Amino acid sequence: VGVGWCKEEFVATGQDFHTRGRRLDEMLPVLRSLWAGETVTLDGLPALSISPVPAGRVPVHVGGDSEAALRRAARLGDGWIGNRIYTEEQLDPVLDTLRRHLDANGRSVEPFDIIAPLAVLPDAGTYRRFAAKGVTGTLAAPWWLATPEEKSRYGEDTLELKIATMERFAEEVIAKL
Repeated sequence: VGVGWCKEEFVATGQDFHTRGRRLDEMLPVLRSLWAGETVTLDGLPALSISPVPAGRVPVHVGGDSEAALRRAARLGDGWIGNRIYTEEQLDPVLDTLRRHLDANGRSVEPFDIIAPLAVLPDAGTYRRFAAKGVTGTLAAPWWLATPEEKSRYGEDTLELKIATMERFAEEVIAKL
C-alpha cells in the first residue's frame, strides 16, 4: 500500500491530497481488525465486518521512500517496497532510515520484508550483496535499464523496447543464475 503521488487523482475523487498519509495510518489498523474477524465501528459509519475472513494474516507491504513512508512501514507494515529503482549507494541511506524506525518501534528482530527495485543489471553477486543488506526481494523491469542504443533503436517507451530488454535480461541475467 502507498499514499499515492498524483494530486489530480485525489482532486477527481474529492479527497484531500494533504491528509492521505494520515488516512492510510488510520486505515491499516482497521483493515487488520476486519481481516481478523472483528467488527469495527468508525465515526459516522455503521458497524463494519467482513465474511469470510482470510484464512491467515494478510501481509501488508508499505511503499515509498519518504521519511513518513519509512516510518509508516516500520510501524504498521510487514515489509517495505521501494518506489523507485536503487543503486547500492542510493539504497543504503534508505535502509538506514528504515532500520532506525524499526528499532524505534521495537521491531528490529521481527521478520520484515524489504523489496528494492534495482538500478543495475544484476548478477548473482549483486543479489548476494543486496541480500546481505537485508533485501528479501527485488522487482525486475528490464526496460528500466535499457541502454541508450536500445532506446535509440526501439524508442523510449515502446513494446519493442520492452521485448528487447526482456530478452537481453533473460540472456544476461536469468540464464546465469
